[in-house]
Amino acid sequence: MTKKLEGDVMGMCNLSKGVYDKALIGAIKKMMNNTGWDIEKCMDILEIPENSRTMYKDIILEKPVSA
Repeated sequence: MTKKLEGDVMGMCNLSKGVYDKALIGAIKKMMNNTGWDIEKCMDILEIPENSRTMYKDIILEKPVSA
């Protein structure tokens, strides 16, 4: 695979991850608003892995993302 093609593939992977994250964040927010459940219960129902939860919590609860 050429370096350009490799870069293009990485770009597509990052784009699809961004689209997925945005949709999941929207689903969590909608579930919280419509049910009154807390963020943990919503993530349990959606079966979000433990290692991803902090990132979603920080975004949804508008906490600064650490580098």
